[in-house]
Amino acid sequence: MKNHDFEGITYDAKNDEILVAIEGSDNVLVLTRDLNVKNTINVDRRDDNGRLILEKDPENGLEGIAVDNGDIYLSNQSFNKLPASDPSVVIKIDPVNADEAKIAEVIDHGFDNISGLAFYKGYLYMVTDSGNMLIKYDLKTKRVINTVKIKTFDDRLKGASVEGITFDNDGNIYFANDNGNTVYRYKFNP
Repeated sequence: MKNHDFEGITYDAKNDEILVAIEGSDNVLVLTRDLNVKNTINVDRRDDNGRLILEKDPENGLEGIAVDNGDIYLSNQSFNKLPASDPSVVIKIDPVNADEAKIAEVIDHGFDNISGLAFYKGYLYMVTDSGNMLIKYDLKTKRVINTVKIKTFDDRLKGASVEGITFDNDGNIYFANDNGNTVYRYKFNP
């Protein structure tokens, strides 16, 4: 597991695996819960129509990862908007063929620089470190439900940005900052 830029991490309860998004190579590392490498999922860079979605970019790439009932979602951290190449989108991959997972869906949420993903009670939650925003997204209706500014990052941590998000079973939401020194926990009010 050397020489990788690990970004997002998530637990896939359906398959009992840990998944790690790797920026740069833009693939997913699959681990056992004992942190042994099972395999690597290479992500095809084109959608079903042959459109290039994930362009090699030294500054941007896969950042966030979340799993919902075995489905894998990845955020491509970028400041570009569709239809530009290398856009800020969330993709759902189909890892049926572990040699190269196809992009099964492209979610154009309208925000840039998505740095973290998590599912909670049927909704996809995204965080962007551009403006430190929490975004609630409905996959069924394909629309943003709500956005909330995460004030803690601006008020207490000048220059820090929100990079990660997760929820626990007790109704708490957690945010990590990119300075690597703080995780915040809040009681979540959807």
